[in-house]
Amino acid sequence: YPKGSQAPLMLWITNDAATSDTLTAITTSAGTVTISGNATVPAQSFLQVGGTGKAVTATVTGLTRDLDYGISVPMTFSFAHAGDLRLNTPIQSPEARPPRSTTNIYPGEQPNVWQSGASHASGN
Repeated sequence: YPKGSQAPLMLWITNDAATSDTLTAITTSAGTVTISGNATVPAQSFLQVGGTGKAVTATVTGLTRDLDYGISVPMTFSFAHAGDLRLNTPIQSPEARPPRSTTNIYPGEQPNVWQSGASHASGN
């Protein structure tokens, strides 16, 4: 994600408390985070934030630097009851990833005497 653009977040928030809690804000030095939808996490449950077709999304806008997807960025999550929680949060992979070059890590395997078609010299 280039500097100045936006990057979506995808994460799951769990709540093991006896009462629901609401995510009120996310802050980061990487940009401004916008939360859309009802970010209330039910008691003894979880909430998925981000992802295709989800009711709650969070997006970092105005990126202050280039961000590679999959890296983690320090963020502070603010909740109505639980207070603030600082976590390193990975940036979501884009729907369409840019093309990457491929590399052959292992050399091609040479045939051995147990494979059909392999030839070998025999003294017998």
